[in-house]
Amino acid sequence: MKKLVALLALFVSFAAFADDAQYVAASKKAAGILLRASLNDPDSLVVESATIYRRNGPFANICGTLRAKNAFGGYVRQYFVVSEESGTYIGPIPPTYFKRECSGEVIE
Repeated sequence: MKKLVALLALFVSFAAFADDAQYVAASKKAAGILLRASLNDPDSLVVESATIYRRNGPFANICGTLRAKNAFGGYVRQYFVVSEESGTYIGPIPPTYFKRECSGEVIE
């Protein structure tokens, strides 16, 4: 339920911002909420890199790499995609999925 509320907040916030700086800030904040909700240890999240792609309309996809603790307490590096269409995906990303979700105008 938390994920659903966070996801709705993410996409409602996108529609509210027309300015790119505000759009990017809102995108990053919402992505952080969604990523933390998907992890075993949310406080261990370190986003190493992220690229924001503008998609159709007011929505964006965010693709990048993160480090976080796994169930054994060790840090692992993983890829992630936060997408309006398919939600949050963390882990090995199939090339076809990456091509589909991580494309469009790069805004940061």
